[in-house]
Amino acid sequence: MSWTNMTYSQCSGTWKVRCNSDWSGYDAGFGIYDSYGTTASWGTKDGMGYNANVGIGPYSVIILSKD
Repeated sequence: MSWTNMTYSQCSGTWKVRCNSDWSGYDAGFGIYDSYGTTASWGTKDGMGYNANVGIGPYSVIILSKD
């Protein structure tokens, strides 16, 4: 199952995908799912003041860092 618009709690600002484990450079069989950077916006979720949406492929890991 992939997530096209998963919401998670984060601090404010712009976040960029630094590593996507679904990248085909790791293996030709990987799906190259389009994980994307995001900007966290105000809205309380999980006790945090900001939240953002990201996409993530099935069985994948993405690493984001604040820009």
